Amino acid sequence: MKCKDFEMNIYLYAELSAEERAKVEEHLVSCASCHQLFLSAQHFQTLIQKVAEDRVVIRNAALLTHQIIDMTLSAKARHRGNTLVQFFQSNFIKYSFSVVSLLLVMAFSMEFFSEPLTERKTEINSGASIVLDAAQFQKTFFKYKEKRKRTALTACYTPLQTPSQVAACLKNQMK
Repeated sequence: MKCKDFEMNIYLYAELSAEERAKVEEHLVSCASCHQLFLSAQHFQTLIQKVAEDRVVIRNAALLTHQIIDMTLSAKARHRGNTLVQFFQSNFIKYSFSVVSLLLVMAFSMEFFSEPLTERKTEINSGASIVLDAAQFQKTFFKYKEKRKRTALTACYTPLQTPSQVAACLKNQMK
């Protein structure tokens, strides 16, 4: 066998069977580099065992225990504070609030447009009065808007234009 075949067995020497140990020992007698590797591996294994056997002495165990308990308690307190934030960050809650908001906007819009518009008079300090008629303003505004749409459609739509050209023309007309 070559030295490379024995390297793993050198590192695992303590775990080998008696037959495998005998083969490794035969090779160590004939190969100086493997013998050197074996000695260094044994040295490191004894150092590791010493470190593992040494007991760690904590200088102020009570203080360390107190700090660990404080950290866990503060983590629990932070967790309680974060539950409300996590509640509002869930997608279900976000979408629920969005739907409720949309329904409220729709309800207020329907109520606004269903009420009859009343005429209000506002006095100006100069002695002249102006009558503000919201219904008349709304009617005139929508008439103007519809007329503008019709003129834009007739101006932009011709049989020779493509749909994208018509859309661009309408966009320019509605500005």
